[in-house]
Amino acid sequence: MTFEEIEFVQLDYLWLKCLEVILSLANQLGGLLLLLVAIGLLVIIWNAIHVWVESKREETRIIRQFGGAGSFIAGPFLYIGLYPGAADGLPACTLFMAVLSSLEIPVA
Repeated sequence: MTFEEIEFVQLDYLWLKCLEVILSLANQLGGLLLLLVAIGLLVIIWNAIHVWVESKREETRIIRQFGGAGSFIAGPFLYIGLYPGAADGLPACTLFMAVLSSLEIPVA
């Protein structure tokens, strides 16, 4: 196959290697950024849960004094965490799968 408009083609391997190094660095920086965001998210979630549990400490103490079992005390905490987590997690997973499937053809 020939192109009449093109007279000369030169492949610069040095630039290609430099581009590969830049892309590799960008990939590693993206992974580091992902790790930092995940750690930050876990710290924020832990702190929010800790503050919420501390605010319920007096209620828990009273329930224990009246003979409430540990499972009776833990039940509301589990349900209050489960329902919003599922309500937020399912749409997030659906959106992630939609974006992933829309990128599958162009990436291939």
